[in-house]
Amino acid sequence: MQSISPLTSTDLLGPVQQMLYKLEVWDGVWIDINEIVETGPFYGDPYYGEAFYGGTISLLKSVSLKLGGAGASPDPVAGSWSAEVQNPGGIFHPFHPTSSYKALLRVGRKVRISVGAKYAGTPYYWQRLIGYMGAPAFNHEAKTVSLKGADFMKRLADFKLRSPGNFWGNSATYSTIASVMILGSEIYNEADALEIEHEAGNLTSWVEDKGSFDVVPDSGLGSTYVGYLHPDNWYEESSTHDDNVGSFTAGKNYKVTFKYQRVSDWTLGAKLSCYINKSGTTYAPWGSIANLGGNAVTEASFQFTCPETATARMAFKLGGGYKAGVIGVKVDLVSIKEITGDAYNAPYELPGDSNGPYLAVLDGVEIWFGQANNEWTFDEATNLLAFSEKKIIAAGTDNLIIYYFTTQTLENVVADILVAAGYYTDRAAALAAMDYEATGVTVGRVWFETGAIALGAIKMLCERVNYRFWFAFDGTPTFKPAPTAGSPVFTFSLPGQVKDPGVHQDLAEIRNRIVIEGIERAMYVARGDKKTSRFTGTAFNQGSIDEYLEHTETIQNHLFQDQESIDAMVTVRLAAFKDPKWYTEIKTPFNPVPLELGDTIAWPVELAVAPAPGEEPVIVEFAGIIRDIDISDGEIIYACQITTA
Repeated sequence: MQSISPLTSTDLLGPVQQMLYKLEVWDGVWIDINEIVETGPFYGDPYYGEAFYGGTISLLKSVSLKLGGAGASPDPVAGSWSAEVQNPGGIFHPFHPTSSYKALLRVGRKVRISVGAKYAGTPYYWQRLIGYMGAPAFNHEAKTVSLKGADFMKRLADFKLRSPGNFWGNSATYSTIASVMILGSEIYNEADALEIEHEAGNLTSWVEDKGSFDVVPDSGLGSTYVGYLHPDNWYEESSTHDDNVGSFTAGKNYKVTFKYQRVSDWTLGAKLSCYINKSGTTYAPWGSIANLGGNAVTEASFQFTCPETATARMAFKLGGGYKAGVIGVKVDLVSIKEITGDAYNAPYELPGDSNGPYLAVLDGVEIWFGQANNEWTFDEATNLLAFSEKKIIAAGTDNLIIYYFTTQTLENVVADILVAAGYYTDRAAALAAMDYEATGVTVGRVWFETGAIALGAIKMLCERVNYRFWFAFDGTPTFKPAPTAGSPVFTFSLPGQVKDPGVHQDLAEIRNRIVIEGIERAMYVARGDKKTSRFTGTAFNQGSIDEYLEHTETIQNHLFQDQESIDAMVTVRLAAFKDPKWYTEIKTPFNPVPLELGDTIAWPVELAVAPAPGEEPVIVEFAGIIRDIDISDGEIIYACQITTA
């Protein structure tokens, strides 16, 4: 319960004539709707039911609230609100020609709502909710504006986690080591200046498509003669092809290598590309490498799987970034060989604080565990990540990033999600703003699916430790254990101060068999192992099953990463939900006590009138935990789980 000072419980138990409501909208400063003055004349005002000819009116017509807070389950409970605002002068209408308030009521505006009453003639308010405005609805005929929205939880409900920001850990950068392959004999064997062995001073089969492709003496590539590709005009592309560089078999893998060097005045933007496809075609390449640059002598290579048995066509193209003057590129030492044995890929050791890899990014492309023909595996014992033999790796510099898990405390993860959703600038600021109890629990591998809703991620964190998350009345993010019955924070002391419609049991919430499925026992051993190796725990109560039939709750949450945590939580969940609970909805007209979800309160109920003159009626004092609060106009309804009587 919020502080009520300087008032006392006795003050709040006394009668009041009406509830007071305050709706404030943020527009650089907080603007109280009640303090906006409308002056007449207005005619046929619907609120008063008669013509209104002048003076001032209260524009806030009605307010309703459902408060968020610590619920019965780990599911976060959000607050919601609605209000009706009078608009007889049209000052809130977005198309009013002169009103300074025409932009005040807009979707996404921050709002706060307070509830109170007058005591000894003095108004007192308690803020009950802070949140956001949904889309307002303007009613021209009734001259009103209908508003609704939610508390601060709405941002978490709308925000999605994206890769790699949906995992908790660090990253390390590596330079890739080229795959070691077993290769067959040479396939390309033309006796010309591009061939490896013969080095004849000609280009027997190469056709000039654009520009020129000539034989020139070598000056650095390591041969006698080389091919020289250059445009005839400074503004054109140049290209060449050989329509028969060998015969290839469907389904087999091949490796193409060559060396190149651009001339000294080749501009920075000019790029060399190489393609190989079926002879007689100029489309659908079987394999290629593009955008090659640099002035140094460079070896380039690529691999491809032949889709059909045929002879192959090979082409070089030089394009982009020209300037006036002589430009070109030297090409030599073309080699095409079949890959006859599996590749061996060197492993990469993760840093010492790693709890295993989350994602590998190779040459800017994300590679996930389990991708066929493109996968990696991880050995926990050696802390080594290695790519499959089906993945051909070229040598590179700082071109492999491995994102890996590190041990996290759960409250830090909650803070980080709040930062990601835009509530705070960094983890330290979020933790400083939060009201939380340290869980004492660390988790080795924390991640959520790409595109996961942030609110769903918070729920999983709550499930892991049986905590609750909510935004308090003033917007403070709160992360605490499930509320338990304690001493009442407020007691309605006399029968008649509350309206109690009775009690009932809730059979729908019975859970007498609890199953929790956690993370995979073994990490990334092989793709096929994932389906059967989860940590799993079960607890059930046969007595409850016999009496109420079986009601099973299955929780799938990979934040459970050992058997001990699962066994402990199924026991906690079973004890909490195996038996039906008693509930009541008590009504407190015109009594704005600032109670919160999770508070324990007490109230008396007269179960039976006095049986005879001089005898006492049967009065029982109940105590219970507030599970829901609904505020509408002058009435507040508390849904309470009865804990003692």
